[in-house]
Amino acid sequence: MKKIVLTLTCIIPVALFVAGCGEKEIPEKVEVNQLEEAFAGAETNEPPPDVNPEVYIPPKQIAEEVVNRVRQNNYEGAAVRLNELQRQRGLSKRQRMAVHQTMRQVQQRMAARIAAGDKSAREEAEFLQRRLAR
Repeated sequence: MKKIVLTLTCIIPVALFVAGCGEKEIPEKVEVNQLEEAFAGAETNEPPPDVNPEVYIPPKQIAEEVVNRVRQNNYEGAAVRLNELQRQRGLSKRQRMAVHQTMRQVQQRMAARIAAGDKSAREEAEFLQRRLAR
């Protein structure tokens, strides 16, 4: 989680630097195909023994929520759920890589939006910094 907070802490300064250099191109979209494929065959498994079954959300369900949020351009919500996925135990190497790649793209997209002067993206990044720092 500290890695996510550190990365988000770097988004705003990098975005401002890029904005100062005149870079205004925003990536088209975040690709979620790799994430979908990595979790497509995942079973809705039982929670680990030390996790309360009443609050447990299977990784496949979280991945589906990430995909939906990305498709709705809700990068703040996608980043929160990706952070939850990163903390899940028992993910395969392929799943972990897909989560990492998707998070990287979400962060790049947010940074690009900030660099382009999108005030709501900056507010979202600041909110994420506060939320994930807890």
